[in-house]
Amino acid sequence: MRPTPPDLPIPSRSTETLLEDLDIALRKVALQYHPSNVDSVCRIHDELQQRAVKLGRPLRSLSKATGWMMDDLLQQCLSGGEEYPRVRLLNGLRRDQVCYGCKKRERPEDPTAFLVCDECLKAMLRAVETKRPAAGMFLYRTYTPEARCRHANDETVLVLYPWFEAEAGVCATCLREAIAERSAS
Repeated sequence: MRPTPPDLPIPSRSTETLLEDLDIALRKVALQYHPSNVDSVCRIHDELQQRAVKLGRPLRSLSKATGWMMDDLLQQCLSGGEEYPRVRLLNGLRRDQVCYGCKKRERPEDPTAFLVCDECLKAMLRAVETKRPAAGMFLYRTYTPEARCRHANDETVLVLYPWFEAEAGVCATCLREAIAERSAS
């Protein structure tokens, strides 16, 4: 197997190759923040600007292909701000903050372990209290300590939401604590 040849320096690459490289670099920033990925986006963009390449159509095409607002992500990379660039879905939600439950709202950045928005957290509590699950929720009781929270016993009603992504259910006490913690912050 022959070794892969090293990439050409950015000024030596064709415009078509640079557009493909910008596509890849933006996807890397969107999926995993690292300063070197942002630097690649900026260097490629600078070269494309020197060549007077219009990026509107390629960015729209990339946004359509990924479902992400790539023009906005490019602007965040170029701004060089203190915060790392965060890609948004076409509906405006930050990709890394989308609620795992409803997938319609953003979840807050908080210290709780719940990856759901405030509305879904409250819906989980209502489901446990009324013993009536909403769509996508799984209510249960268990004798298996590993499948329940630290507050629960054999008779405690627990909820998983979304039920296919959780390891152990949580009880009303867990949910009340999380709601209070979010309210305090």
